[in-house]
Amino acid sequence: MELDARLLITLVGMIASVVASFVLTRAKCIELEEDIKGIIKRLGHLDNNLDKNDTATQIAEQRVSVLSKMLDPNSREHLHRSLERLAVEVEHLRAESDRMRKMHNGIHPPIKGGS
Repeated sequence: MELDARLLITLVGMIASVVASFVLTRAKCIELEEDIKGIIKRLGHLDNNLDKNDTATQIAEQRVSVLSKMLDPNSREHLHRSLERLAVEVEHLRAESDRMRKMHNGIHPPIKGGS
């Protein structure tokens, strides 16, 4: 098999084409790897932000739940009834204290036979 000029030019052209396509493919792969690293980094930041938002949302839900339980009409009614009971009891005890003070009249009679 003889190597004439046309065959040699064709072989050199094919080799150059393969080398050029390899170089372009390698450069594109490196560029894609850098893009993927950047995307992964941004996804990490987005995950962190999403976790922070989830935590903040859960805290807000808990606070709203506590407030809704505190402001529940049944619990408010129970609280007001118990406060009214306490006020009535204080009033009753104050009246009893005044009655005892009137009975005592501030005078201590002497006790006989004591030392």
